[in-house]
Amino acid sequence: MKTRIHSSPFSVARNQKCTSALKRSRWLLRVRQCIAGALALALGGSPLVAAPVFVSTAGPDGPFGTGGGGISFGVAPWGAPVSPGVPTYLLNNFNGRVDILTNPGIGQTANPVIPNNTSSVVSGPWVPPTFLFNSQFGGGNIWGPFGWGNAAIYGPTFGFQLADGGVPGGISTSYQILSWNATFNDPGGSPAGTVGTYIAMKGTVPLVQDLAMVALRTQLQGPNIGVIEVPGLILAVEKTGPGTYNALAIQDGLGGGAMPMPGGWGILINPVTDQFLAMAYNVFPFGIPAGETFVARATATVYADPADLEMPFNSFFDVFFELDLNIPGGMQAFGGGPPPPLPNNMLFTGREVPEPASVMMLLLGLTALILRRRGA
Repeated sequence: MKTRIHSSPFSVARNQKCTSALKRSRWLLRVRQCIAGALALALGGSPLVAAPVFVSTAGPDGPFGTGGGGISFGVAPWGAPVSPGVPTYLLNNFNGRVDILTNPGIGQTANPVIPNNTSSVVSGPWVPPTFLFNSQFGGGNIWGPFGWGNAAIYGPTFGFQLADGGVPGGISTSYQILSWNATFNDPGGSPAGTVGTYIAMKGTVPLVQDLAMVALRTQLQGPNIGVIEVPGLILAVEKTGPGTYNALAIQDGLGGGAMPMPGGWGILINPVTDQFLAMAYNVFPFGIPAGETFVARATATVYADPADLEMPFNSFFDVFFELDLNIPGGMQAFGGGPPPPLPNNMLFTGREVPEPASVMMLLLGLTALILRRRGA
C-alpha cells in the first residue's frame, strides 16, 4: 500500500508544485552544530561491557546481542527512474539482502554502490550498551561534496543525522546506510497487534528542490514465527516552491513478498520555517509466542539533497501524538481511514546520536581503564 499527501508526485526534474500547504506545526527543530573533523569508530566487541540482564515484561526484551552491523556514508548521483510506480532496492553486501532503497517508485534513482561510499565502519557481534558509530564532516567523491553526518546503531535503538553538501536540483545526494542483525527474546509472549516497526524523521527543507528521504526494511527469523518479511516503510519530503511541498509515505508490500500488515503514517510541514516531522509504522498481525528468541535483520537508508534530517529520539508515542494533534484530520492508515492502534512495543526505536567528541572521550576513558588494569 502507498499513500501520498499531495496529488503531484516527484518528477524527474522535481519542480512540480502542490497547491496547498499543511498547517503550521508547534514544534521547533533542534539545530545541531556541524562537527569539525572526520571520525569513524567501530565500538563493537568491547570486552569491558557485560550483557545486561533481561526481565520478563510485556513485549520483546533485548536484544541479547547484535549479530554484527555496518554503517556507510557516501555521495551518489541521481539517475533516471528504473521502475516507475515500484520502489527499487540495491543488493546489500553486509546481509546479502536487496534492501537498500534507491528509488521510492517515483522521481529519480540514487546509486549508493560501494565505490560511492566515502566512509564505512563494520563490526562483528556486540552486546548493549556497546554500539556502532560513524561520523563524517566534509569530504565527498566525484559526484559531489558529502556535507556532514553522524549515525549510531545500539541494537534495539538507532539514530542518524545527515545534511548534504551539494546544491538542490537532483545532481547528487548524500546518503547513509545502516544495517544490523539484532536478537530479541520475548519471555511472556506478545499478542497480535502489540508489536511493530516504525521509521521517523524530522528536519528542514529550506531551498527549492531540497529533498529528505528515509526508508526501513526488516526481516524476522524465529523457530516458531518462521521467516517474516515486514513491509518496507518509506518517507520523503521535498520543497517545490515557497510554502509548497511534495510529500510521500509508502508501506511497500514488495510485490507480494512482504506479509500484509496494518500500518499508519503522518507528515507535518511548517510552511513558514520549512521544518517537517514524519512517521510511518507497521503493526504485526501475528502474536509472538512466549519464550520466542528471534532475529530481526534491519536496514535503514537515509538521503539528503541537500536538506538536513535526523531520527527523532523522543518516544514513538510522542511522535505519533504530535502528528495526530497537529495534522488536519490526524494520522492516517495506509489505504485511508483512521490509523490502526499504535503497538505497545517497537523493535527498533530512535535514539540521540552521540557527538563525536563524546565518543572520543569514551574511548579515552576505556583506554585509560585498560592501561590502569594492565599496570596494576
